Amino acid sequence: MKRLIDFLKAKPVITGIIGIVMGFFVLRILGTGSGNSDLLSMGMLRFAVAMIETVFLILISGRKTYEKCCKTTGYIFKTVIPIFVFVFIFVGIGTVVDLTSGQPLVSNWPVQILLSAFLCVFVGLYEETAYRAIINDALMEQFRDNKNVFKLIAVVSFLFFGAAHVIGADISTPTSLAMVVMKTVSSGIFGLSLLFMYWKTRNLWGIALAHGLYDFVSIAQEAIFFGDKAFGDNGPTADYVVTDKSASPAVLVVYVIMTVYDIAVAIWIWKKHMKDVDFEEIRKTW
Repeated sequence: MKRLIDFLKAKPVITGIIGIVMGFFVLRILGTGSGNSDLLSMGMLRFAVAMIETVFLILISGRKTYEKCCKTTGYIFKTVIPIFVFVFIFVGIGTVVDLTSGQPLVSNWPVQILLSAFLCVFVGLYEETAYRAIINDALMEQFRDNKNVFKLIAVVSFLFFGAAHVIGADISTPTSLAMVVMKTVSSGIFGLSLLFMYWKTRNLWGIALAHGLYDFVSIAQEAIFFGDKAFGDNGPTADYVVTDKSASPAVLVVYVIMTVYDIAVAIWIWKKHMKDVDFEEIRKTW
């Protein structure tokens, strides 16, 4: 066992790949195999996977990241507020439509809200540990002498996080393929905004909580009006490609608008909040 641990510590990229792949397939296998859409079960599963990812992150870069998780959480939330604008508008419109159309609330909606919050906290922690911290720290440990390491981290994080949302989705029609592409890009850009905050603060808890809050806002409406049934067997990240031909064009338009908005927010965060970051210092001391 010691030899294995020493090997994993010495090979950060291999360790990162193993950790990310393991977490992804644990969710895929247990999420679809259980046939259980209960929010508590989904939350507990993501808690377990987040703990697995934490072990791999510590193998890669030790406990340094967790020692930095302080004092900057409020700053992160203030900085990423623009990310929430689009989802607040979208969910707000959906809620008004449900209320005015007479859609009944689920009988235990306060419980559904609490369970949704529990789920989203650990969705955020799992995804930020895997797709931001592990990718960043593994590549930084392996290639810190390369001045282009930050570009490499940004590209890999963008691709992995974006692809994780659409792997296995239907691409049999031009519309579904377009949705896959736009969702990949939108998710990837959203992840870049949080990656910028990770570079600036190294506050994993802060970006994980911001991510979890974003997901919670996204699913709150469905939790109130549809309960567990809204999420299926894989939870709120089950399938972002709508196969209903009547609804898919509208969803594609939403993805296009979301992507343009996310790009604008990411550029704003970069220009306003990253200009004083000493990347050379980070590359040497991370």
